[in-house]
Amino acid sequence: MFDIVVAVSNNKGIGFKGTIPWRNKEDMLFFKNLTTKTQDVNKKNAIIMGRVTFESIGKKPLPNRDNFVITKNKYHNVESYSNLDECLNDLIQSKKYESIFVIGGETLYKEAVKH
Repeated sequence: MFDIVVAVSNNKGIGFKGTIPWRNKEDMLFFKNLTTKTQDVNKKNAIIMGRVTFESIGKKPLPNRDNFVITKNKYHNVESYSNLDECLNDLIQSKKYESIFVIGGETLYKEAVKH
């Protein structure tokens, strides 16, 4: 149904002061390829993130995949949902996506694992 993508620092951290606590080109390229490439050229991938994660990337959607934010806020450049279940239901029913990835942060990871 969906995959969870998470990277952690040596001390098991996923973020620090609104950003990831490391810079690794290989990690970033792996993440980009994983979340953008599809087998079916007629489909795209979707990424789902929480508000803090979206704000940490400058409130700009990541290119070449559809971005969705779980938040009560509304943004002009991405679709927002108030909860993960509602978002997943819409994405799965649309049949537009080859893969759906939950990419963080902490609160959304916890919700996704429970799912």
